[in-house]
Amino acid sequence: TLACATAWYTGDEIVRVKLNKTDKTVHMKLVEKNGLAATHLFQKYDATENMYGSGSDIPLTDFSDAQYFGEITIGTPPQKFTVVFDTGSSNLWVPSSKCPLTQVSCDIHSKYKADKSSTYQANGTEIDFRYGSGEVLGYLSSDTVNMGGIDVPNQGFAEVTKEPGLAFLLGKFDGILGMGFKEIAVEAVLPVWYNMIAEKAISNQVFAFWLNKGSSDGGELTIGGVDEKHYTGDFTYVPVTRKGYWQFEMDGMAVGDMSFCNGGCAAIADSGTSTIAGPVEEIAALNKKIGATGVIETQCNLLIEEYGPQAIEALVEKVDTEAFCISIGQCDESGSENGFQCSVCKTVVDTAKKLAESHQSEKIVINQIEKVCAKLPSPMGESVVDCSKLDTLPLLDIQIGGSNFTLAPQDYILQIGVGEEKECLSGFIGLDIAPPMGPLWIMGDVFMRTYYTVFDYGNNQLGFAKST
Repeated sequence: TLACATAWYTGDEIVRVKLNKTDKTVHMKLVEKNGLAATHLFQKYDATENMYGSGSDIPLTDFSDAQYFGEITIGTPPQKFTVVFDTGSSNLWVPSSKCPLTQVSCDIHSKYKADKSSTYQANGTEIDFRYGSGEVLGYLSSDTVNMGGIDVPNQGFAEVTKEPGLAFLLGKFDGILGMGFKEIAVEAVLPVWYNMIAEKAISNQVFAFWLNKGSSDGGELTIGGVDEKHYTGDFTYVPVTRKGYWQFEMDGMAVGDMSFCNGGCAAIADSGTSTIAGPVEEIAALNKKIGATGVIETQCNLLIEEYGPQAIEALVEKVDTEAFCISIGQCDESGSENGFQCSVCKTVVDTAKKLAESHQSEKIVINQIEKVCAKLPSPMGESVVDCSKLDTLPLLDIQIGGSNFTLAPQDYILQIGVGEEKECLSGFIGLDIAPPMGPLWIMGDVFMRTYYTVFDYGNNQLGFAKST
């Protein structure tokens, strides 16, 4: 459920935008929808391939510790939208009322109605945001945008008419409000943040995120300053090393006796990413170190546990692989693949079929299938851990600006549900970003929930302090 955004502007005081929470995480959807969170992350950063070339507080809503969003308005009179305040991109876009009926993801979200706004200005330039699963298409318009109680007149934004993929269909947000640098803005549209500065709506060119966890209060985005009650101790500041993302140099990372980012590496602070993402090979080693197993491997083993003997018996009777997977609900009625679960089912059944035909015992067949499961890679290293072992997992130490930032298992493992329904998901996902943009480590909400993060545009730096 979304809470009302109570934001205000009081001259030189900071303005606050509230963030709230819902019951399920993007990672829960990852388990339910087989890779949604990972797919969205890949889509987002695949899109960056060709992109280079006073105050306010905003309440943020937390998609159950995995996705934070808050409220803005566009137009006169104001039309409300929930958006992800995303430091990993720089454009504002929301669904358009011109979305065709076939675009279900548009239909279930709030849509901008240009003909209902007296301050609307037409532009019409076509715009597309390139993602791994397709393109988000639309066209440019201008109108008054209100963020945290501050009016930004004549703000350029995209009216989106096509949104591909589950990430947008299942997302609890209507659109994205990018808070990255203008250098990665598609079609060179000046970001909302820049226009706030140009309008002299804020005197201090800084904003900060406090991402709460474990309560109904999702957090807060402050514009024009920081909120002292949300952090403790001193800030560690590091310079922005490349404008586009909020990029900085990370000195290193270690889990027990295993180190990563040796000799330093490029990293970005990204409020629009739920996890910590890094190079696939290093994330695989990190997940192995904490005892995490791949989501696909886990799903495969569950499939064996529930249907293994039944599958072997059916296959001995020459039941078709696809027909069997449809019969147990792992593939859809037409027999076409229903995401990863259908592919996993077919792999398991085909393996069982070959082994059954060789007249091996049921125990040997299941043992061999389990070995196959162990070799099935999750697309981006999405992994789960045994919740009963949470207290025994190691600390993660991250070195930034000469300071050490520690994440406990309770910080980097996402705990979902209670009792027998409880699941523990690794907060690390693998993502290889090609040069010249990458390789990059993406310090998303898993890091930012534990460390209050200041985006200091005026001094071209980032600051980190322990959250309270």
